[in-house]
Amino acid sequence: MIINAQIFVYFFLIFQFFTLTFITSTTIHEINQAIFLDPRTHSALIRCPLDFTQSSDIQWYDVANRRYESDRGRYYRVNGSQPFDREFICSTLSQAGTGSTEKYRIKIRTYGK
Repeated sequence: MIINAQIFVYFFLIFQFFTLTFITSTTIHEINQAIFLDPRTHSALIRCPLDFTQSSDIQWYDVANRRYESDRGRYYRVNGSQPFDREFICSTLSQAGTGSTEKYRIKIRTYGK
């Protein structure tokens, strides 16, 4: 009888794990993009293609530096004076009641001219 209860608990936990995984699924889209820096400012803007109108709901993650950026708008300013490869992830901030999130992994190659 104890073994049957343990098996039941085991299958119940597995079922809960798969249910939770399905409910909180994340879709990650990948974008490769060439960016041409403005020769005067050595910067350019990249746009997060999320379908949200509230620009303050977007957060940026710099993959190379492993940190979240403080800029939380739809556009992110990339600075540099030499060509380089970078990778950013833009996503929505956590919102109560949403089951799935959408993220964009943006891989960029910057060019000076």
